[in-house]
Amino acid sequence: MYNIKDLTVGEFLEKLSQTEFPGPASGSASAASAAMAAALFEMSWKASINKNDILGSKSNLIDEMAIIREKLISLATEDMEAYGKFIKGVRVKKTDPASYEKALIEGTEPLVGIFRNALLILDIVNNTVQDSFVKVLGDLAGSSILAHGAIMAAEKGARINLKMIKNSDYSTRTEKELSEGIEKAAKVMKEITDKIEGCKN
Repeated sequence: MYNIKDLTVGEFLEKLSQTEFPGPASGSASAASAAMAAALFEMSWKASINKNDILGSKSNLIDEMAIIREKLISLATEDMEAYGKFIKGVRVKKTDPASYEKALIEGTEPLVGIFRNALLILDIVNNTVQDSFVKVLGDLAGSSILAHGAIMAAEKGARINLKMIKNSDYSTRTEKELSEGIEKAAKVMKEITDKIEGCKN
């Protein structure tokens, strides 16, 4: 097994296009998309600080976002590994249903992690976009759209798994988090869009 962080972009995309599993699939792609959203924010906020020294008091956001970016890249690998375990679990579904259930839950957790971290990105962008340098507003728009896309993709993947999981406590708790998160993401995206459109050139 390899670490997605060690791949070039070209290598990652090539592996993503293959049908050899375990390998990266939609969860890993979602994580990579959200990681790019984080990187775009880091660049945009650095440029904003360079333009306005007052924003230097919030330079900690760069470090916070870098941590989120690294976590998302780790989740890209975790999702790939979990998918490999799920495939093995399917083979023993009838003879060892407990192992199959365990593999399903372990395969859902990276998706939920991607979902949570992408939501954090949206929150940070929303809280800073009005203070940002006008010339990076397009990059912040791109950041929020990539993060929102990752949220929706991870949510869909997690819900598919939840339909097969028999642990009602886990399913109910996770379903609630996903529903609340999707609603919040839509609201925050609208706020970000409105703020960007309201900024003067």
